[in-house]
Amino acid sequence: MARFFALDGKAYRILQKIYQLIVLNVLFVIGALPIVTVGASLTALYSMALKLDDLNTVAVAPGFWRAYRANWRQGSLLGLLVIGLAAGMVGGYWWIGGTSPVMIAVIAVYAVALLAVMYIFPLAARYQETIGQILRNSVTLAVGNAWESIVIFLLMIAVIFYLPFKYHWLFIIILLMGFAGTAYLQSWLLQRVFAKYDQD
Repeated sequence: MARFFALDGKAYRILQKIYQLIVLNVLFVIGALPIVTVGASLTALYSMALKLDDLNTVAVAPGFWRAYRANWRQGSLLGLLVIGLAAGMVGGYWWIGGTSPVMIAVIAVYAVALLAVMYIFPLAARYQETIGQILRNSVTLAVGNAWESIVIFLLMIAVIFYLPFKYHWLFIIILLMGFAGTAYLQSWLLQRVFAKYDQD
């Protein structure tokens, strides 16, 4: 029992992880408040989420702000591109409408685009690439790792949009660490995908 509550015990590691996720979640929200910097904040969020299991300390804040500053310009531009893409997708859907073959093709393109977006900010966080390279590689990874991409996407939908409304008692937990928790869960699959990418 004493071992369980020791500084290197399971209870301490669990509490440390919860603390890290809460801090990371708060930092992400603060960094995204200007809206135009949501991409930079997402990049910093994934930068830390991908490293969280390697951290031996709870010093999440310095790492987050380092990544935020390093990726401020590129991350913000990517965020604006994704916002523009989302607006274009909504506008395109209402403009085309119906169930025509064109609409079916558009939905297929939208599906790939949504899965590709799941990789944009993790790629920006992990690799030194141009915006063009990040966009191309995000599509390549989404198509080449379809099952992982779908699970990554569904994790976001479940944690951020479904669970807090289906189970109201979870709302406070999601509020405290929903964004960071989602990125952390996604990071397990992202690491697996990136491991194949690193071998090329």
